[in-house]
Amino acid sequence: MPGRARATKDMTIAVGVAAGVIAIGFMVLLVADPWLRRPRDNYATCVLDRALVFDRSAVGQSAILQFSQIKQRYQDALTSEKRLIDSSPAHGGTDTRMSTLLQRVQLENARLEKLRVQAHALVIEAVAPIIRKQSAISRCSIIVDRLAIVDMGRARDITPPLIKAIGENVPQLPSGTLEKMLPNLP
Repeated sequence: MPGRARATKDMTIAVGVAAGVIAIGFMVLLVADPWLRRPRDNYATCVLDRALVFDRSAVGQSAILQFSQIKQRYQDALTSEKRLIDSSPAHGGTDTRMSTLLQRVQLENARLEKLRVQAHALVIEAVAPIIRKQSAISRCSIIVDRLAIVDMGRARDITPPLIKAIGENVPQLPSGTLEKMLPNLP
C-alpha cells in the first residue's frame, strides 16, 4: 500500500500543479483581455499608386520624356505635311492627299500607342524587383492599385517608400531606348 499511497499523493500534486498553471493562465488572459480584443493592424493588403510611382520615379520620368519627344516629332511631321497640303492647290477633281494624311495619322497613332504600352511594360519590368522587395518588407500578401479602390480601410500605402527605393535602385532609361524600339513596331 505504501506504493499506492505515494502514487496517489504524486497524482494529487500533479493535478494541483496543473490546476495552478491553468489558473495562472486564466488570470493572464483576464489581464490581457483588453489587449487581445483590440483590432490588429493587418497589412496583408497593401495599396500602391501606380501612376504616381511611374510619374515620380527617374525611370518613369525618362520614359515619359523619351515618349513625348517621339510623339512631338511625329506630330511636327504630320503638321508640316498638312500645311503643305493646305498651301498647295488640289490637283484635278478629287484630292486624295488629305485622306492619305488621315490614314497616316491613324497609323502613327497606332504605332505611338504600341510604343506607349511597350514603354510602360519596360518601366514595370525595371521596377518589379523593387516592388516585390517592398511588398515583402511591408508584409503584403496582395497589392491593389490605390486608384481602383474607394476606401483603403486599414491597408498600408506602400507608394512613398516604393518611390524612394526605386529612386535609389533603378536608373533612368538610357537615352534613345524608346527610339530603338520604333523599328520593331508594325
